[in-house]
Amino acid sequence: MPVSLFKAVAAVTFIRQADADSLAKLDDLDDVFEYSVFRALANASLTTGALFQLVADSQVGESVAGYLAYLIQGRRIGPLNCDWVTTKFSVLAQSLAGVGLAEADVAAWLTRWDSHIEKACKDALKADVQLINVIIASDEKVLPNTRKGLLKQLTSEERTRDEWVQMISAGAKQHQAIVSAIVQKGISIPTIAAVGDALGCFRPQTDTDPKRCCQCRRWAAKQLQL
Repeated sequence: MPVSLFKAVAAVTFIRQADADSLAKLDDLDDVFEYSVFRALANASLTTGALFQLVADSQVGESVAGYLAYLIQGRRIGPLNCDWVTTKFSVLAQSLAGVGLAEADVAAWLTRWDSHIEKACKDALKADVQLINVIIASDEKVLPNTRKGLLKQLTSEERTRDEWVQMISAGAKQHQAIVSAIVQKGISIPTIAAVGDALGCFRPQTDTDPKRCCQCRRWAAKQLQL
C-alpha cells in the first residue's frame, strides 16, 4: 500500500512530540521513513535531538535508528546535539549497530563536530566511557581534538598529589580508560612523582578499607606501568 501524505505528516509530528506510542501505530513505519515526502518534511523540521529521544524506544527505536543510519551514511545531518551524543554515545552506538552501522563508523562520522565534542568532554566524567574507548581505539584522525583533550586531562603539568588521590579513590571508568591509553601509547606524565605519592596513600598498612584498597590496586596495576 503506497505511503500517504497523511502518514508522512503524522510521522514527523509524532517524532517532534516524542510520541512513540502514536508513531508505533502507523502501519509500515519503515516504508514511511523511506518515503520522499517524509524525508523532505523531516529535513525541514526535525532535529537530531528529536530523533535521539526515540532511537532506543522498544517500539520504534529500530525504525528510527534505520533512518538515522541513512542520514549518517549520506552525511545529511547539519546541526548536531553534541551534548547528548557525548553523554549517551553507547545508546546511539548500540541502536545503530542493530541496523548495521559499526560504532567505529559512528565515531568517524562525529569527527565533523570534533571541536564541539571536545568541549562536551571537558570533564571526562560527563562523557560516556564507550565514547572514550572508541576514540582511543580508533585511528588518530578520528576526533583528534577530543582525543588530545581527554589525554591532557591526566597529563597536565598542573595535576597535584591531592587530585590524583581523589581520582584514584573514585576509580571512575572514564579515567581508567584514559590511563589505559596513556600506558598503551607510552605517553609521559609530567606529574608522575605526584602519582607515586598518591599511590602511597592507599597501601594496606595505611588504608584499612578493603573496597578502597581493591580500587587502588586496580589503578596501581595500570599506574605502575607508566
